[in-house]
Amino acid sequence: MIHVNRMTVQELNSPSLVLDSLLLENVNGTLHWNGSVLRTPGQLQVVFDGGGALPLVGSEFVVRAPVNCQITGWFVLATEIGSINVQVRANTFANWPLTGSDLISGPSGVNLAGSNRASSSNLSSWTRTTLNAGELISIRLNSVSGSATRFYIILTINYV
Repeated sequence: MIHVNRMTVQELNSPSLVLDSLLLENVNGTLHWNGSVLRTPGQLQVVFDGGGALPLVGSEFVVRAPVNCQITGWFVLATEIGSINVQVRANTFANWPLTGSDLISGPSGVNLAGSNRASSSNLSSWTRTTLNAGELISIRLNSVSGSATRFYIILTINYV
């Protein structure tokens, strides 16, 4: 699932603040869409859902940065105890498809190890966090194990 909206993570507790959102869901390779036009960044939420089994390694979501923005942190939530590693890649439309050389999330990527939650605002190992309007952002499932069949990956994004 990809859910992009104006809200910060803290604001998610208030349903009255639901504004301009885009919701995409991938269940075992099938993409479902429901939402309106994305106008402002705040967070990018991707859900890798295995439909009762582990999500498929290699699953990937690609979105376009709507404005110049900066990734400021990440969160991972799992339905059960599990481990997951996600790579974040970015490059221009002209350089599609994105490859390993487009990796921006550093050597460890976004990582959950034997838990049901993790977060970090320390992105010092990332090669870059600033994205230009129009760049493609890829969130790719690199590895997964454990009991969890659904993982939420949230990137916090601010204007630059």
